[in-house]
Parts: sequence; C-alpha cells; structure tokens
Amino acid sequence: MGLGALNEVAEFGFSHLAKDSNVGGYQNTGWDLVYNTIGCTVAAVWAFRRQGASRSADPLRKPGGEGSIQTVFPERA
Repeated sequence: MGLGALNEVAEFGFSHLAKDSNVGGYQNTGWDLVYNTIGCTVAAVWAFRRQGASRSADPLRKPGGEGSIQTVFPERA
C-alpha cells in the first residue's frame, strides 16, 4: 500500500506539471487503490501461511519435539 500511495503522489504531481499527461482522476485513483488492496491481501495471506508453515516445522515449537522444553528440561514440563 505504501508503494501504491507513492505512485498516486507521483501521478498527482505529474498531472499538475503536465496538463496533457492523461494521468490522475478519481476513476484511475480508485482502480489503483482496489488493485493495491488486492495485492496487499494476497501478500499478507502468503506471509501468514509461510510463517505458519515454518513454525510447525520448528522442533522447538512442538510440544515434546526434539530440543523442546520437555526433552531438554524434563523436570520443568
């Protein structure tokens, strides 16, 4: 979303510097925001799933797994 906002600021500035630039307008800004939101949502889901997959593969996070608190310090479990 940050890069999309930066793009919108650049388009805004360019549309004021060059009157015949054909950039800007509410329709253009609206579609840019829609696609930025879709892209951020896809990236967030991907990152969340990737983080979840790496956590489940970490033996320190599995109860009773090798290297977990139960096997390193059984008296504390």
